[in-house]
Amino acid sequence: MALKQQVFIGSVWSLAGTAGQQTVNFILFVMLARLLSPSDFGVMAIAAVVIDLLALIGCLGQVQALVQREELDDTAASTSFWMLQAFGLAMTAIVFFSAPLVASVFAMPSLTPVLQLLSPICLLQTLSAVHEAWLRRSFGFKWLAARMVTASILGGIASVGMALYGFGIYAMVGQRLLIAFVLAVMVWWSLPWRPKWRWATADALSLARVGTDVSLVTFLQIANVRIIDVAVGYLFGPHVLGQLRIAWKLFDFVMAIAVQPVVNVSLTALSRLQHNTAAMASATVRLIGVSGTALYPLFFGIAIVAPDVVPSLFGDEWGDAILFIQILAPISVAATINYFLSSALTAAGRTRWILWQALGQVVLAIALTVVSAPFGVVPVLIANVIRASVIALVNVWLLKVAIGAAPAMLGRALMPPLVAALAMTAVLVVARPLFLELSDIALLRAIATAITGAVLFVSLLWFGFPSWRRNMHMELKPLFAGKRASS
Repeated sequence: MALKQQVFIGSVWSLAGTAGQQTVNFILFVMLARLLSPSDFGVMAIAAVVIDLLALIGCLGQVQALVQREELDDTAASTSFWMLQAFGLAMTAIVFFSAPLVASVFAMPSLTPVLQLLSPICLLQTLSAVHEAWLRRSFGFKWLAARMVTASILGGIASVGMALYGFGIYAMVGQRLLIAFVLAVMVWWSLPWRPKWRWATADALSLARVGTDVSLVTFLQIANVRIIDVAVGYLFGPHVLGQLRIAWKLFDFVMAIAVQPVVNVSLTALSRLQHNTAAMASATVRLIGVSGTALYPLFFGIAIVAPDVVPSLFGDEWGDAILFIQILAPISVAATINYFLSSALTAAGRTRWILWQALGQVVLAIALTVVSAPFGVVPVLIANVIRASVIALVNVWLLKVAIGAAPAMLGRALMPPLVAALAMTAVLVVARPLFLELSDIALLRAIATAITGAVLFVSLLWFGFPSWRRNMHMELKPLFAGKRASS
C-alpha cells in the first residue's frame, strides 16, 4: 500500500478514535459542568497540569523515539520498557509526596488528596508506552482508536455516576484513573508483544537521547499552554480557572477532531520520507493545509456562536467563559503551523532544534504572562495569542531551513481557508441581529448560524479559489482510486 494511502487510512482510524473519545469526553464534560462547580474544575485543572507534566517526563518520549527508529528489534523494545518502569515509579512517588507542597503554593487544600490519588497514572502510562509505539509503527490506529473510545466511555460512566452520588471533584479523579487503567489493559490485550528480560546499554542510551529531546520538547510545549492555567489559578483562584477550562475544552474538542488525527499519523508518515527532504517538505505543507482548512472555520465559528452555546450547554454560571472563547479563537491561525513542527523536525532528525525552539517559547510565554497578569485575566489571554503568533513565524523559518518548506508554499496552502474563514466570520457578525430575531431558543440560533457559516465557507473556498479546488482534487483522487482498486 502506498504511503499516501497508509496515511489516509491511518488518519481515518485516528480520527475515529480521537473523535469518538473527544465526543464522549465532551458530552460527559457538559454533564459534569452541570453537576460540579467552576472551582472543582479549577482545582482539577491544576492537578492535571502536575500529573500530565510528570507523567510525560516518566514516559521519556519513548513512543516517539521508538516510532522514529528505522528498525526496532525485541531487545531495544524490552530495554525501553524496563527503563520506563523505573521512571514511572519515580514520577509516581514524586507526585504523591509533593502533593501537600503544591497544594500550599496554590492555597487549595483539596489539591493534596486529588494529586495523591492521581499519582498512579504516571506508572500506568509507562506500562503501555512501548506497546503503543509498536502499534503506531505498524499503522495500528484501529486498535488505538478502539481503546481510546472504550476507555472514555467507561471512565465517563464512572465519573457521572460518582458525581450524581455526591462525590464532587473525586468524580473527575475516578474518571482519570479508570481511563488510564483501561488504556493500559487494552493495549496489552490487543498486542501479543511482551517485554523480555533483556537490557542493551547502547539501545538505552540511544533511545534515551532521542526520547529526552522529544520529551523535553513536549514538556515545554505543554508548559507553554499550561503556564496560563498556573498563572490564572495562582492569581485569580480556582473559580476563574474553571471558567477558562470551558474555553480550553471547546477548543481542545475541535483541535482533537480537526487536527490531532493528522498529527498522530504525521510522525509515522514523515519518518518514512526522512531520506527525501523535498518529499517531506511537500507532505508537511499538505498536512498543514488540510488541517487549516478544517480548523479555521471551526474556531472562528465557535467564537460567533459562543453566546448561545455556552449558557445552553453548561448553564448560566459559566457565562464568563464566552469572552475567553472569543479572545482565544484567533490562536487557530498559528496552531496549524505550530502543531506540525515537532513531527516534521523529529522525522528530519532535528530534535535539538525543537528543544531550543520550545525553550524560547517558554521564556516568551513566562515573560508575556508576567507582564500581562497584573492587568487581569483578559490581557493574559491576549498575550497568549500574541505568543502563539510570534512562535508560528519562527516555526515557518525553521521548516524552511530544516526541510525546505518555503514560506510561499505554506502561504499558498493556508491563505485560501484563512481568507474564506475570515469572510465567513465577517458575514456572520453582521448577520447576528437577524439570527437573534429568528428564534428565542439559543441552541436553534447556534445551529442556524453554524449551517449558514458552513455553507458560506465551503462556497467561498470552492468558487473563490480554483487553485485550492484543483489541489484538493489531486490529493483525494489517488486515495479513493486506491481504495477502489483494492476492493
